[in-house]
Amino acid sequence: MARSDFGSVTGWQNSRAMISNGGLRITIEKNALSGAGGLISNTGVPGGTAYELDFDVKFHSQFEWSRGGKVGFGFGVGNGNTGCNLPTDGAGGSLRLMWYNNGNRVYFQPYIYHFGMPGPCGSNFGKSYPSTGSLQKGQWYNVHMYIKSNTGSNTNGHMQIKINGETLIDQSIRWTTNDSKRFINRLSFHTFRGGKADEWKSNTDGYIYYDNLSVRQIKSTALLYQKSINWNDRVHQRTYTDIMARSDFGSVTGWQNSRAMISNGALRITLKKNELSVAGGLVANTKLPEGSAYELQFDVKFHSQFDWSRGGKVGFGLGIGNRNTGCNLPTDGAGGTLRLMWYNTRNQVYFRPYIYHYGMSGPCGSTFNKSYPSTDTLKKAKWYKVYMYAKSNTGNNPNGHVKVLVNGTTLIDQNIRWTTNDRKRLINNLSFTTFRGGKEDWWKSDANGYIYYDNLIVRQIST
Repeated sequence: MARSDFGSVTGWQNSRAMISNGGLRITIEKNALSGAGGLISNTGVPGGTAYELDFDVKFHSQFEWSRGGKVGFGFGVGNGNTGCNLPTDGAGGSLRLMWYNNGNRVYFQPYIYHFGMPGPCGSNFGKSYPSTGSLQKGQWYNVHMYIKSNTGSNTNGHMQIKINGETLIDQSIRWTTNDSKRFINRLSFHTFRGGKADEWKSNTDGYIYYDNLSVRQIKSTALLYQKSINWNDRVHQRTYTDIMARSDFGSVTGWQNSRAMISNGALRITLKKNELSVAGGLVANTKLPEGSAYELQFDVKFHSQFDWSRGGKVGFGLGIGNRNTGCNLPTDGAGGTLRLMWYNTRNQVYFRPYIYHYGMSGPCGSTFNKSYPSTDTLKKAKWYKVYMYAKSNTGNNPNGHVKVLVNGTTLIDQNIRWTTNDRKRLINNLSFTTFRGGKEDWWKSDANGYIYYDNLIVRQIST
């Protein structure tokens, strides 16, 4: 029955679970603590960053409070630490509820495992319900819990417990520091006495009743960071200065005023003759709020007299962790980048992906042998629409993703292992690179070149 209702439930004790007047009655056996006398049951839930639950709970009219114990439903994060096993490795936590008898009154208190907790066992943050007076036997209490994961080492997680609509706890928290262990993945159902000392025991069996459980995963569909830029309102043939760029992009670095101009409502970038890389073009970067998934799109056009030379880097892209580029292979698993280049084989000119990721063969960016167009060649003075999507992977798993479309045609669309260091897994940078190179002279041109951009959109999809 429990598996039918809960799913992949573990730790169930048939002899201690009974239906009573439409509720679930759990027996806590006399003279026993923890799982020896009660119920420690867990159900896996889909890994998520936010969950909430509600349930009703009632203590039997003859219930013996003893010192206290764990009661009801809760959540596990990562390794789901409990049992005075402090999560000093930053890899787990749990949100539960307990009842406690201090000798003067009986109350609910939060019982929480999280990174940085003082110990020796669960944190209660000095909170209690009711704030005065005692819990009543034979009375139903409605419990609401909300939990949100944090990111990295940030205290941007959250926990909330309400009893009968009154706040027991509501505050930010740092559950974990290991991003591969940050997700909520367990529904707990714990009903037992303890503590470990005899004062937690009772010499009579006790009964606690439950009803109306509701568990909900909260998925945010709201876009987080979003930026849209076009240059329609800028004055034709005026320099697009670093001040203007900061106004549009934000914290942009590496801007070159002398190489950026407004041209008929678009942004024109100059590539100087006989120069490669940043010496002849633009290598600008803008910080992004850290996130696990981003997408962007932009329009790009090569001038009608553009000299293809051998090729170069073009347009906008995304950086992960240490944002490796420049033939600096990310052998430490701490960074990666997604960019685009144009390339001239002398028989054909095409776009290809230019990607840094863990496990790449080198010596420089990976192209995955992809090209657009697959036949024919890029055209001068023609606008191309580029779409990019990047999703971080977790741990050592190739469960990240990379996708690039040009004019709606797929250039690349596949899973990828960007990093192996979870502290460096998040996307954090918008790149804008427009230059020739490579390093050898055949990448150079003896004429200035112009590339035009318009209609940039950048969207954060998830934290």
